[in-house]
Amino acid sequence: MVGKEDCGNLERALSLEWLETNGRGGFASGTVSGANTRRYHALLLTARKPPSERFVLVNHLEEWVEVNGQTIPLSTNFYPGAIYPEGYRSCSSFAAARLQSLCRSKGVNAGPIDCLIAAACCQHRFPLLTAD
Repeated sequence: MVGKEDCGNLERALSLEWLETNGRGGFASGTVSGANTRRYHALLLTARKPPSERFVLVNHLEEWVEVNGQTIPLSTNFYPGAIYPEGYRSCSSFAAARLQSLCRSKGVNAGPIDCLIAAACCQHRFPLLTAD
């Protein structure tokens, strides 16, 4: 598990990457900060004929949580001369865990409560998409 100190340090959070595969050529990947820093970072990438014909279907999501009227960003984006939103500042923990599926999760300190946000899961040996 990645703790609050590493999550809240942008340089460190950008250097920590995660990868969740489904064992069939599809995957989800990114950084602890939530910012995509590589061409292949995506929340949903599928392979029609593994290992080729890979397609990014979901590149990024804008993640926000609202608690007691306060809106807290979870995602992080880079723009020329700016970083917005700065969701990495709200991150209290980050973990990848094998349950029935592989998931990445992000803990967020939202004032009086802590939240657990699950953002990406890949079930092993299960196709991300099927076509009839």
